[in-house]
Amino acid sequence: TLSAGLSVGALFALEFFFVSEGLRYTSASHMAVFLYTAPLFSALGLHFLNRQERLSPVQWLGMLIAFGGVVLAISGMAEGSGGADRLKGDFYGLLAGIAWGGSTLVIRT
Repeated sequence: TLSAGLSVGALFALEFFFVSEGLRYTSASHMAVFLYTAPLFSALGLHFLNRQERLSPVQWLGMLIAFGGVVLAISGMAEGSGGADRLKGDFYGLLAGIAWGGSTLVIRT
């Protein structure tokens, strides 16, 4: 369990690094939205890593809609107040969500 524990610890640290850096450029509400993309990345990873966690066609549709919403949110935010800096912070939030989803994958597998 040592390697799994170290992996989860590193991913947890990475998640909070991205959150703290991202909050320098974007608002806490934006960070929360992007941080909570973690379940999307967990479900996507588990689909490929765990036979019992395969996504059905309806679930794939839900994933596409959810990812589409994230893409739509990112694309529209550069035009609002904050511009490129806000987009950079939002990207950090997305990376934090990926790190959180990755830690979930390590724990589940």
